[in-house]
Amino acid sequence: MAVKFKKSDVFKVEVTFAEPNDAGGFDDSTFVAHFKRVSHSEFKVLRAKEDIEVARSQLVGWDMVDEETKQAVPYSDAARDGLLEMSAAPYAIALAFFRASRGEKAKNL
Repeated sequence: MAVKFKKSDVFKVEVTFAEPNDAGGFDDSTFVAHFKRVSHSEFKVLRAKEDIEVARSQLVGWDMVDEETKQAVPYSDAARDGLLEMSAAPYAIALAFFRASRGEKAKNL
């Protein structure tokens, strides 16, 4: 058995969340989040923070396509903050970060 000690500073996880739509149902949104890797002690500090704070500090990039235009959505702080204004996004992003950091496989919300 072996352990890999040298890891990249960023890891990627798929994030899916549902937002209410005008028809009384929900629309699923999915993208691949790029998260900043943290140490165990940093992880413990992050667990005490609000979902939106975790998402804002740990989300450092993404692979995302606009559903309407089918074009890639470039990552920027302004685009990230726009995503975090969606009601379900901060929780889903923080949950994906925490689960992946603990070694759990990604699950859809």
